Amino acid sequence: MGVAVTGATGAACAAAVLVLTAPGLSTIVKAVEEMRRIFERMNSCVIYRITETIRVMVFVVLAMRVYNFYPITAAMIILLAFFNDVPIMTIAYDRAAVDPQPVRWDMRRVLTVLYRHGSDRHSRSFTPFVSRS
Repeated sequence: MGVAVTGATGAACAAAVLVLTAPGLSTIVKAVEEMRRIFERMNSCVIYRITETIRVMVFVVLAMRVYNFYPITAAMIILLAFFNDVPIMTIAYDRAAVDPQPVRWDMRRVLTVLYRHGSDRHSRSFTPFVSRS
């Protein structure tokens, strides 16, 4: 990773991945903190997107197999895509916590959260159908 500091040449600034415009090391600390916030937001986004995709797929397939009807029209698919993307936009502005340690993908944690959220949301998807029967 290339880093250019205040007063660096134009070529150094163009080649750098990170350009520090303020003097001192506090800029580096702030940059690392922001990178960790971005990582947490990416993690939240991945978890939400995969959970919702699996939930919708399982709901549609089970509704077709168990209740023998197709629960979603073409217009509903468009609305579903829109309303599933609105919460993802809010993730970009959430207050992500800064981890004091270097972060990495913890796939065990991600898969555990996916399983818990997915099973909870999946069971809630079928609640109106079960209570009606």
